[in-house]
Amino acid sequence: MWLVVGHGVVRMWPQPPEGRPCPDLPTDYFGTETYAGEGVFLTSGGLASVIGPMQSINPATGEVIAVYPDHTPAEVDAALGVATGAFADWRRTSFAERSSRLNAVAGLLEARAQDWARLMTLETGKPIAEARAEIEKCAWVSRYYAVEAEGMLADRPIEAGRTRSYVHHEPLGPVLAVMPWNFPFWQVFRFAAPALMAGNVGVLSPAPTVSGCGIAIEDAFAAVGFPEGVFQTLLVPDDRVEEIVRQPGVVAATLTGSD
Repeated sequence: MWLVVGHGVVRMWPQPPEGRPCPDLPTDYFGTETYAGEGVFLTSGGLASVIGPMQSINPATGEVIAVYPDHTPAEVDAALGVATGAFADWRRTSFAERSSRLNAVAGLLEARAQDWARLMTLETGKPIAEARAEIEKCAWVSRYYAVEAEGMLADRPIEAGRTRSYVHHEPLGPVLAVMPWNFPFWQVFRFAAPALMAGNVGVLSPAPTVSGCGIAIEDAFAAVGFPEGVFQTLLVPDDRVEEIVRQPGVVAATLTGSD
């Protein structure tokens, strides 16, 4: 088997003829092909970078489903810059607009439940029924915060010996979520739904083994019209997460995991 890099995803293909691309590749896969040595083809249509450690492996069979090039430090910096810019606008949107977008995500989750449950099963090995239930739970939590967030974040009067005193909530900015492999959709949505409804923007660092799920979640938010940069997925190995946490563009971080 050989690895072919293109369109941001590395896929496994049968061994090609000596010095030439594999004839089984789809005709639109390559822009300009370049043989890069030892089983790797780099394409102008995708990321021409060293293959990273983001392997999605079916735990039931040991089959490599896909390998994803990790984001370079420069790409991480660029993504955080986009997040900061998106926050400046997203924080000013109304609860009604945020609610509408989040309800749309819930609808898409339900419409694509079988597809994304299958992806989750392939990447984690959990039974398909449990994976589908996880997707449905994500739709539920999205609708919950779409309805309840405005009331939760409303100004709260307090007694402080002044004419008028109250607690007021303000969004913070880009929030980094470092999330585990075992509930790759639920752990993300239980963070993303309240965070986005509060006017923050989200940056997800999924466990490397569930990179496909992380990308699917980013695609879901984009598909229903969330502005660019409001939710992004960064693919980086575990030993590079600290460098993202230390970035000045990250104002808060949420972590679920263990050693």
